[in-house]
Amino acid sequence: MKLKTIHLHGVLKEKFGEFFELSVQSAKEATHALSCQMPEFKLFMLQAEHKGMRFAVFVDNKNIGEDEIDNVTSASVIHIVPKIMGAGGDAMGWLQVIAGAVLVGVGAFMGFNPALMSAGVGLMIGGAASLLMPTPKMDGSQ
Repeated sequence: MKLKTIHLHGVLKEKFGEFFELSVQSAKEATHALSCQMPEFKLFMLQAEHKGMRFAVFVDNKNIGEDEIDNVTSASVIHIVPKIMGAGGDAMGWLQVIAGAVLVGVGAFMGFNPALMSAGVGLMIGGAASLLMPTPKMDGSQ
């Protein structure tokens, strides 16, 4: 079996190194092999979601989904890229963005009213920020 290059990015690269040559057939098998070689890698990956982090996986240049992680691939490079989780589906964040856009539109329609437009821009920025920020996890020790 031909060796595949496992290319870690971001915080994974900083903690564990950038390139690994492994005899694996899938992205899942690659992460398992890395976990066997570096127990701290396995621990990091297990704790990552609690810290607001998920991972995008690319085989060569194709982004694959969770349902494709087990698939055997002929790709020569498997990329594992950390991505920060936002509140994502937070309805209030999206509502703020939409309400802000409506206020900007109404402000522009009403003769470029700076008060309405400023309030709309503020709502849009606040909504976007809430969508991008990870949702804090509260433990019972506080």
